[in-house]
Amino acid sequence: MNSDSPLTILTERPGSSVFSPSYIKHRLKDWLGKTRGPQSVFSSLTRGLSGINHSFNVNPKNENEVYKKVLVLSGVDTLSWAIHAKQKGFIEELYAGPNIIVSPLDHHKIIINSLIDKVVVPSVWVQQLYERITPELTGKIIVWGAGVNLPQKSSTKGGQVLVVKKHIDQTLYESVIATLHKEKISYKLLSYGDFTQEEYFTQLEQTPYVIYLQRSESQGLALLEAWARNVPTLVYNAQRYVDPQTTIDVEGKIGAPYLTEQTGMFFTDTSFERDLSTFISKYSTFTPREYINDNFTDTIAAQHLIEQL
Repeated sequence: MNSDSPLTILTERPGSSVFSPSYIKHRLKDWLGKTRGPQSVFSSLTRGLSGINHSFNVNPKNENEVYKKVLVLSGVDTLSWAIHAKQKGFIEELYAGPNIIVSPLDHHKIIINSLIDKVVVPSVWVQQLYERITPELTGKIIVWGAGVNLPQKSSTKGGQVLVVKKHIDQTLYESVIATLHKEKISYKLLSYGDFTQEEYFTQLEQTPYVIYLQRSESQGLALLEAWARNVPTLVYNAQRYVDPQTTIDVEGKIGAPYLTEQTGMFFTDTSFERDLSTFISKYSTFTPREYINDNFTDTIAAQHLIEQL
């Protein structure tokens, strides 16, 4: 089977009821405007596949409508169904990820099942972690980052600096805020879970840059969304991630896997004040929207995935 073969994308097993717990949970988040992560990946992929005119269907109601090539994008129960379907010969190629598990040890190591042809992960550091935890996955991993919608409107470059606070050490957060006060930099704080996607986009349109505080990001779609609006980012990078189940660790661009010299800079536990000064001095050299346009539009991302399947 080649890359031109039609693809079925599954987030629910065929025939799932609209009253299933996972469907209701997704719709509730959607209604609240807090659908992120998996839904953003799904939306980007389907937009991208449509944009490159690749044949696909999504969550068909009947098993006989499932194509021979299947990508289970999310859902452990869905993946379990697909494994059984491949065992019975209904599916010929089975791909899994990137929104099914956190650790390859989850759900009785379902992700290492030999009937799965390839496992999709969102970045290189996640690939390295998976391969160290479960060497059985070595050579079976596809690294794929989802794309983002490239809006017509970019940031006005004025207004307050945007500080996005996710899961971060309180001491580090307080140090960052103290430095902003010291430098008389006005800022707007958004704390994870307390704002909608639309609110985030509105703030991005009014800020010159983002200070992003998070211990780890498997891809960092919120960062890509900032770059798409031509907003560069100064990102905390812990430099090391330790898996809580195994204490196996990896090093790298843990805080922003796709950050480059075009899109911004990193800072570490002790370097924020110095790196903030450097970041501001280099501000005019950043071209984040160009980076997204060249690498992470929906169509570019979808084509990159199809070429690996």
